[in-house]
Amino acid sequence: MEYLSSREAQNNFGELLDKAQRSPVVIRRYGRDSAVVISVNEFNEYRQWRAQKLKTLVKEINKEARDNGLTDEILEQILASDDEFTDKESSVESRL
Repeated sequence: MEYLSSREAQNNFGELLDKAQRSPVVIRRYGRDSAVVISVNEFNEYRQWRAQKLKTLVKEINKEARDNGLTDEILEQILASDDEFTDKESSVESRL
C-alpha cells in the first residue's frame, strides 16, 4: 500500500489514479490518514463482499428469530404497531 500527502495527490492526480489501479493508496492530510483511493474493480469486489456479508447476517438473524418463536404473524403485528419501542423492556421477546 502506498501513501501520499494530500498535496502530492492533488499535484499528481493522474499518477494517483495509476497507482490506485495496482493497489490502494492512502492519502494523508496533516500527517493523518484521511482517505483511501482504490480501483473501480476493487470497489466493486468490496461491494459484493459487503452485500454477501449482509445476506449472511440477515439469514442468521432470521434463523435465530424463528428458533426463538418469532412467527410471521407476530412480525406483522410488530411492524404494524405504531409503538416506538423506546422502553428498554419492550422487545421482540416480550411479545412472544
